[in-house]
Parts: sequence; C-alpha cells; structure tokens
Amino acid sequence: MTKPAISVVATNAQASFTGSDTGTFTITRTGATTSPLTVQYALGGTAVNGTDYNLLTKSAIIPAGKSSVAITVTPKTGAGKPTKTVVLSLAAASTYTVTSGAGNATVTIKGISVPSVSLTATDPNAGETVAGPTSTGNITLTRSSTASALTITLSLSGTATYGKDFTLAVFGASISRFDAAKKLLTITLAVGKSAASIIVTPLADQLVEPTETVGLTVQPALTYSAAVGKGSATVSIADQPH
Repeated sequence: MTKPAISVVATNAQASFTGSDTGTFTITRTGATTSPLTVQYALGGTAVNGTDYNLLTKSAIIPAGKSSVAITVTPKTGAGKPTKTVVLSLAAASTYTVTSGAGNATVTIKGISVPSVSLTATDPNAGETVAGPTSTGNITLTRSSTASALTITLSLSGTATYGKDFTLAVFGASISRFDAAKKLLTITLAVGKSAASIIVTPLADQLVEPTETVGLTVQPALTYSAAVGKGSATVSIADQPH
C-alpha cells in the first residue's frame, strides 16, 4: 500500500506576544483518509516551546476522514519581548513520507515594543534626627518614552516599616494607588514626563536600631519593562545618635 505523503504550511504565519493573536501550522496528508494518522514533528526557531508559547507536544493526529490537522501557536504575553520565530519540521516515520521541500514552516511572533523603566537611588542615604531637618533619601524613576501617560507599579521591600520607620512622597508623578499592607505603590507619569522622584522620609524615635532599608522594585506589566539591571533601588536609614 502506498504511504501517505505529508506536508506542512504556516496557514497563519503571524502571531503576537499581545496574547490575542495566534499562529497556525497546518499539516496535510495525501491519499486515503479512512484511518487516523499520527505525525511527529520537531520545533525550532528563536522562540522556546513552553516558555514563549504554550507547550506543544511535538505530535499531531490527523483524524479519520480528515486530510489535515491544525496546530495552534499561542504566544505567552510578556512586556518587552523581541520578535521571535517558531519553526516546525516534520519528522520521518515508517507510516508516511515527508514531501520534499514541504517539510518545514515558520510562524513569526511579533514582539511588543514598550518603554523601559529604571530606578536609581540618587540619594541612597537617609537618617533619623532628633533636632533639625530630617535627612531624606531619594529614588528616581525614569522611563524611555514620554509619548503617552504611563502607570507603573512598584513593590516595597526592606527592613524598615512604612508608617513606623518612614513615609513616602512622590514628585513628578501622581499616586494612583498605595497599598501599605500589600506593599505596592502605583504612580502615573503624565504625557511628556520622563522622571519622578520618590522621597523616603525617616520617622525619628527613641529606639536604638540598626541601619534599616527601604527598597523599591518595578513590577511586571504589559505596558512597560524594567530596564536590565535597573529594576530596583534601595535607600538606607541610619539610626539617630543616642
């Protein structure tokens, strides 16, 4: 009996990391369709199976009565991901032959271009004082594009406690939300604004304490990405002299 010949094409060769735009490979066989046919394939390209798109099992079944089967590439959303490719290559098997020149196809996953956000401790040293002005710390947030308003969420960390050891103030941006319990600060930069200052003001007390820290970290989002190596910053709060 003549073996079926199989081929693959990218019937939808364009996908996107936005998550709503998928790609499609279609594997087609020739000959009789009375029985199902299991087809094996390999995956290559710059995109990683299971990381950049939903896991594919590397085998597909063309059902009985059907001459083809579709394989959907569903990208995983992610900010700042570059454009990547998925290459499907049909594997040889004893139950079919691979049509010459039609054994592989490519789906391109379009990247998402988003502004990058950086945090820098422009004044990393703060301190408690009993008399005179309090020594504040400053973390500066900058972004790479100012074409539109941008809302950014930061997480709060460190050994100091908000409301007990320090307070926060934001200049150059509006506070959209602050959740002290969840340690999340959300700010919005207006159109044309490239930077904001987050001031850490220590609260003096009579306790003898070690130096404490206040950290801010850019939280993931689809609308921006943290600049490499600049996604967090820390201010230290020194205890007042006793």
